[in-house]
Amino acid sequence: MKLNFTFLIVMLCVITGGFAQNFCGFDDMQVLHRDHESACNDRIHDWLIGEFERTGEVLTVPVVVHIIHNNGPENIDDSFVLDAIGFLNDAFSNNGYYQNELGINTGIQFCLAAKNPNGEFTSGIKRTVSDLTDVLVPSQESELKALSHWNGEQYLNIWVVHEITREADNDGVVGFATFPNMHGNPLDGIVVESTAMGASESATAVVAHEVGHYLGLYHTFQGGCPNVDCLTSGDLVCDTPPDAAAFNTLCFDGTNSCTTDTEDSSINNPYRSVALGGLGDQLDMQTNFMDYANLACFERFTQGQADRMHATLLEVRQSLLDGDRCTGPCELPIEVAITTTQLEIEVGGTIVFSNASANVVSFEWLVNGSSQTESMDFVFTPEEQGEYNVAVVMTGEEPGCIETVVFDVMVSCPVVASFTSGPVQFEAGGSLELENTTTGATNFAWYIDGEFVSNEENPVFEFEASGAYTVQLFAEGPTCSDWSTPLNVSVGTCASGNEADQWLFFNSFGSAFGLDFNIDPPAPILENNLPPNADHCKTTLCDAAGDVLFLCTGTELLNRNYEVMPNGSDLLGNTSSHYGSIIVQRPGIPSEYFVFHSSLPENVSEGGLYYSLIDETLDDGMGDVTLKNEYLGTYGQEALTCVRHCNLVDFWLITYDQLESRYLAWLVTQDGIAFEPIVSNVSQDV
Repeated sequence: MKLNFTFLIVMLCVITGGFAQNFCGFDDMQVLHRDHESACNDRIHDWLIGEFERTGEVLTVPVVVHIIHNNGPENIDDSFVLDAIGFLNDAFSNNGYYQNELGINTGIQFCLAAKNPNGEFTSGIKRTVSDLTDVLVPSQESELKALSHWNGEQYLNIWVVHEITREADNDGVVGFATFPNMHGNPLDGIVVESTAMGASESATAVVAHEVGHYLGLYHTFQGGCPNVDCLTSGDLVCDTPPDAAAFNTLCFDGTNSCTTDTEDSSINNPYRSVALGGLGDQLDMQTNFMDYANLACFERFTQGQADRMHATLLEVRQSLLDGDRCTGPCELPIEVAITTTQLEIEVGGTIVFSNASANVVSFEWLVNGSSQTESMDFVFTPEEQGEYNVAVVMTGEEPGCIETVVFDVMVSCPVVASFTSGPVQFEAGGSLELENTTTGATNFAWYIDGEFVSNEENPVFEFEASGAYTVQLFAEGPTCSDWSTPLNVSVGTCASGNEADQWLFFNSFGSAFGLDFNIDPPAPILENNLPPNADHCKTTLCDAAGDVLFLCTGTELLNRNYEVMPNGSDLLGNTSSHYGSIIVQRPGIPSEYFVFHSSLPENVSEGGLYYSLIDETLDDGMGDVTLKNEYLGTYGQEALTCVRHCNLVDFWLITYDQLESRYLAWLVTQDGIAFEPIVSNVSQDV
């Protein structure tokens, strides 16, 4: 039957003066739409040599078919459209009529859109009566496509017409397509004559050819014979041999229009010389969908063409793959019937999910998004405490019938670690008595400052040295374990010291004053060496003896001699901001200090919160800035503070985000400032 049809096509070509030679108008139309074509090809090329991997994933493109008719034979029945989509899928999967031992499954399929741009169910077929069913191109292209059009970023638009006529030489074409550089443009899509839409497999090869253009493929004879670099020469596909023949009547006539197949000697070129491990010079690939030949010849895409089309979909036309526009309404809904023994259990317990749902053909159970089983029922035995999301996805007998049922499961641990203690503040040489009040545990481990010290049930710890300590209990049961709340212990005199014993200010006249808490009672500071400044001094930090160490004015950092540090100017702060700067010692590094500073201009969306870093060892021990104006964010707020972490080592930087009405807290450790703050959504007016 195929041989008879081939003969008929050949005869038609002779009678009509070579109709098949001009079935595709891509080249002529693309001349009009070359904007960004090179950039588009660069994106596809970069994707192919960089990120592209063959995953086996099938990419499905939603299609809307606009039938533009004048109540003539071009008003084809829906069955022709359905057949055309089926033939198109066969062509792209190397199946059915098009199956060829040299062909490949491209991993690309097409569906008639089941949902329109408004999310409403649809057949994916639109009909419009218009004289433009006989269309002149290019002059009437825009007018034709404006008759009926869906968002080109979400759908492949195919317009079916009675006849396409090119104005330049009045030769007819059967179809034409836009290149990926037109993605989302109102003109983006494919136009074909109705005779090519589902009338037969061979006729529908025109649609497969035009879809190839739409997905980034050129004709195999693009650029002729030059083949210095197969990735950038000709049709930009390495496994289609160079081709200079614009049309072949027969499918296997032995044509070899180029002898440059071996010109590219790189590993990319499968047709490099045999001596280099290649296949050598080849005949023209006359059965390729992207050649110009008898329509009955078209049977195959190559792997290189498939890769290029995948790259186009994943890089340029990616929005076509977003969402689900292929699934229609469910005609036979799933009847959900699932029971569970319980939803709150302890570690080691079991929950049985019994499923009696009807009209279901497949099941998938997931725990926290991870697939567990495809059985109808599910037995869940958690090994760790916590909150679990258990879900079952059920697929029905009809397309679009999917139900997802979610259960929130709470798994608790029967072990609760806790203890009580005697006084937590005492002199060096004193002891701390601990009474274990844990429930559900059989083994215990006590830690001081993160170091294991004992596994007694009720220990007594002696502390010889002054300092701050953290005591914590780890309790373990048969199936799970728990940590107690840390207990902070203060041994000896652990006051904050003298770091804040001098407060220095500027008054509105530019002179300085302050308070000295090294003296009891505190005495006023009436004279010092501070430079004149009409605004407020931000913050002062003293050493262990209570002498001034550093000062921050909001825009400058001063050393103990009240001199601006060598790199201490141009801080992104503000001298008039209240509570807008603070200096704290870096945890674990005694010679370094974090300086946090903020500014709040009249426009609260500007300014921001920053930090800098002082190294006390620089500038002959006077200190200098090694890191400056590191941006943390803009929060419409100048006030900030620091509080000690419960581990008594690190601390928290806290501010209020006035723009979003929330509190923000950054953990500050020896390693630096946390990249993201802890957010507390407590709205209040500040």
